[in-house]
Amino acid sequence: YIIKKKNIAIIRSEAVKQMLSAPFHPAVVFDDVKRKKGGSVFLGVIIMLVFYISAIIKSTKSGFLFQNSGTSFNSVLVLLQTVGFILLWTLTNWAIATLLGGIGKPREIFIVITYSIQPLIVGNIIYTVFSYGLNLSEGKFLSVFATAMVLFSVFMVIIGSIKIHDISFGSFLWISFLTFIGMLIVILLFALVVILVQQTGGFIGTMINELFFR
Repeated sequence: YIIKKKNIAIIRSEAVKQMLSAPFHPAVVFDDVKRKKGGSVFLGVIIMLVFYISAIIKSTKSGFLFQNSGTSFNSVLVLLQTVGFILLWTLTNWAIATLLGGIGKPREIFIVITYSIQPLIVGNIIYTVFSYGLNLSEGKFLSVFATAMVLFSVFMVIIGSIKIHDISFGSFLWISFLTFIGMLIVILLFALVVILVQQTGGFIGTMINELFFR
């Protein structure tokens, strides 16, 4: 009340204010991203890195009842699931949307997807904190909360994509479906390239050994 009454500015950066207001006013913020070149790629990168860190904290620092004790932690896998997914979505969605009449630019798509994962960051932090004070039966509320944060982020992505691409909801569903297909194709091709490089390296190593030792 005092802050509002005396008009005290806790956050002076307009870009940061816009970023933090995205979960509360997604339509307004993402419309500004499209119409007024709003948003910040730099802040988007920070959000993406914080998302990666929060995912690691959730996986490694949650209460022991809520950790996957049977599986080993892999930070590279978490990196691919967070940062890799965001970057791949940005490029694939831009390519698919361009072919189907979407007018969103890679900068705008990146800002939308990064600003939209803020609820996921909050969800990861709250999940980690409350996992120390709840048992397994009470922990079901954490799963419900985490699911709600995912749906919240998806809702923001829907609003943002419709705004920046200037498309209907039906077009968004079709473009998103093709985006996921495109991402799977890219991942498959990347895996094939990695396997091919490994086999080629092994073949070259074998040939070198044959030449030098025989």
